[in-house]
Amino acid sequence: MISNINKNKKSIIIIIVLLLLYIIMLSTYAFLIYKNNINLTKTKKIEEKKKKVKIKLSKCLNTDEFQYSNFTEKQGDYGLTIKINEDRKSAILNVDWKKFKSKDTGINKNYSTKDNENILIDGFSKKIKKSFIGDYGYAVRTILFFIMEDNSIEYVELFNFNKSEYELNVDDKNTASVQKIDEIEDIYKIYNAKVSPTRLGEKKVVGAKKDGTFYDLSLAINQMEEKKLKEELIPLDSNKCINTPNAIFGGYKEIETKEEGLDIQISEDKMHAVLNIDWDKFMSILNINNYENARRIDVLGFQKKIKSGYRGIFGHEGGGNILFLMEDGSVEYIDLFDIIEKDHISTNTITTKQIPNVTDIEEFHRTSFYFENGGGGATTIAMKKDKTFYDLSSLIN
Repeated sequence: MISNINKNKKSIIIIIVLLLLYIIMLSTYAFLIYKNNINLTKTKKIEEKKKKVKIKLSKCLNTDEFQYSNFTEKQGDYGLTIKINEDRKSAILNVDWKKFKSKDTGINKNYSTKDNENILIDGFSKKIKKSFIGDYGYAVRTILFFIMEDNSIEYVELFNFNKSEYELNVDDKNTASVQKIDEIEDIYKIYNAKVSPTRLGEKKVVGAKKDGTFYDLSLAINQMEEKKLKEELIPLDSNKCINTPNAIFGGYKEIETKEEGLDIQISEDKMHAVLNIDWDKFMSILNINNYENARRIDVLGFQKKIKSGYRGIFGHEGGGNILFLMEDGSVEYIDLFDIIEKDHISTNTITTKQIPNVTDIEEFHRTSFYFENGGGGATTIAMKKDKTFYDLSSLIN
């Protein structure tokens, strides 16, 4: 009997010890969980604090024209989403066209019959690290930026401005190709920013380096485009201008693109010309409405033989001056838009005017000019064989 009691006591003691050990284990586990939660909370608070730290970028490396502020990683919210593909050598841009058009983008054209569309972005030279949707200037100039694995920048401009409207920058396979921003390197983050002084409708996108310096990426693109354009131009010696003293002239292209929507045909006897015009393509930016009967226009009244026809560009709107170089080196012209707007086109014929005192002309070129004290614009020059030239903007306008 006593033996049984002793056995029971031992059993009870063992159970109590086991219960105590279990309680200690539970308490230890609970303490560890509690401590872990505290650490997680501290880590979260540290991360949140880091996010609230004001971004300090010290110096722009490619301009000192602006003061930059309000740097933000928040991207343009225009219904655009970028997904980088698994191979990191291409990406998909998803466009919610309804949302895109409803924003302050200046878009007033249906670029797609779909409400939602995917565009392939291809042609990257390296693997993609990050993407960023930025916008600058007018909101329609939306740029998709990509930081590459070597921290260089490649980009896609979503729209091209062609004559009177913006066009979606994709090929017939709905693919957009990227370009590299030259001489930009070591970028680890991209921000939208505000600038002062602020120019008309302008926003800025900057690429930051780890040392706090940064590049104005929107300006870098403009600088790159200007450099490319200058490399394509033949320089003009402004001192060889015969009739516009003190003007500084830009260059001109040796081979110019054919004027879209305008075909100038010279007759076999070279004594009259025919203009065939597709007004949906040709300078619709001027919103000329009175041209339904002016798709084929006969140009008459020539007293000399025609060598060639050329569309001159003057001022900011371009104008509708069609120039004719005669075989004797003189120049005649018509102001197409002026005649159409005045409804003098009912007979579908136009008579030319001669530009006086302009002789020995070999060729026409489009260019631009400015004065050091202000002013200038686009113009067309009539060049002689010795490379001296007339600025036709002052002679026609």
